[in-house]
Amino acid sequence: MLPLLALYAKEFGASGFEVGLLSAIYSAFQLVCAPVWGRVSDKVGRRPVLLGTIAANCVAMIVFGLARTLPLLFLARALAGIGGANISTARAYIADVTTDADRARGMGLVGAAFGLGFICGPVLGGILAHYGGLSAPGLAAAGLAAVNWVLAYFRLPESRRPDSSPSHGTRLLDFRAMRTALSHRDIQLLIFTFLLVNLGFTGLEQAFVLHLDERFEYTARDTGYVFMFIGLVSAIIQGGLIGRLNSRFGEKRLLFFGVFTLAVGMALIPLAWHLPGLLGATFLVSTGSALNNPSLMSLISRRASGDVQGGTLGVQDAAGSLARILGPSLAGLAYDGISHIAPFLLGAGVIALALGAVARIGPTVQPGNTA
Repeated sequence: MLPLLALYAKEFGASGFEVGLLSAIYSAFQLVCAPVWGRVSDKVGRRPVLLGTIAANCVAMIVFGLARTLPLLFLARALAGIGGANISTARAYIADVTTDADRARGMGLVGAAFGLGFICGPVLGGILAHYGGLSAPGLAAAGLAAVNWVLAYFRLPESRRPDSSPSHGTRLLDFRAMRTALSHRDIQLLIFTFLLVNLGFTGLEQAFVLHLDERFEYTARDTGYVFMFIGLVSAIIQGGLIGRLNSRFGEKRLLFFGVFTLAVGMALIPLAWHLPGLLGATFLVSTGSALNNPSLMSLISRRASGDVQGGTLGVQDAAGSLARILGPSLAGLAYDGISHIAPFLLGAGVIALALGAVARIGPTVQPGNTA
C-alpha cells in the first residue's frame, strides 16, 4: 500500500501537502499510542497488545480499501497509526527473548521482515492496482492482517510475565517512567539521533512516489518494482549480514556509517536522471537505513533496564512518530512550494546533523552489561 498511497490520494485531488498529511496523521496516532502500548505491554504482557493492534490494523485496511473520499483515507490512516504503534511492543518482545550478545541480530530480523515486506508488498500492490483498481491493495492487506492475527493467536507465546509490581503504577502515560528512561545520556543521544534520521527520511516516502511519477512517469507497478529493490537490499543486510557486521565493527560504527550512507543516498536521488543512477542512490538509502535501524534499536535496548524496556522503546518510537508527523508535512510543503527535489536535499541535510550526536555516544556496552 505504501507506494500507492500518494497515487490514491491524487485520485481524490490531494495536493503534495495533503499527501504529506496522510503520512503525518498515521504518525500522529503512533506518537500518542506508542508509549501507551509500550507501558501497557510492560504491565499486562506483549501478546494481548500485539493481538489487539493487529486487529486494529485489519480494520484500518478495510476502511482504506473501501474509501471513496479523502476524509475516509485520513480515517483509515488514523486507525492504521493506532495499530502500527505496536512496533515498540514488537521490539520489546525481541528484547525479552534475546541476550545482549544477539540483540542486534534479533532487531535485524525485525528489520528483515520489513525488508521482505518491501520486496513482495509493493509488487503485489502494483499488480493488484493494475488489474483491480487502487482499492484492491487495501482489501488484500486487510486479508493479510487477518491471517497475521490468526497466526499470532495460535503460535505466538507470551514473552513477559505480566507485571503486578505497584512501582509501575496504573497510569498509561507514566511521565515519571519516561523521565527515568531518558535519564541515561546515551539514550538521550540515541533517541535524538532517531528523531533527526526519521525527520529527514520520512519525507522521502511519499515525495519519492511523486518524484518518480513526475520525472520518470512511473506507474504504480513501476514504483512497486523500485520499492521491491529497496526491500531486497534491506532484507539481505538485516536478515543475513547485520549480525556478522556487528560482531566485526560494533553497533556504534555501524550506526555512524549507516546514517552517513543514508544522507548521501538521499542527496543523490534528485541527481539521478536514468534508472542506473536511481538504483544506485536508492541502494545507498536502503543500505544506510538497514545498518542504522537495528544498531540503534540494539544500543537503546541494551542501555535500558529490563523493567522499563517497553516504556523506553515506546518513548523512542514516540520520538520517531513526532518526526514522521513533521517530516512528511514539511516535505509536502517543500514539494509544492519549492520543487520536487527539495524534500530530498532538505532531508539529507537533517540526517547529516545526526552524525554529531552519534559521535558523542559512549563506547558500545559489552555483552552482559546493561549499564
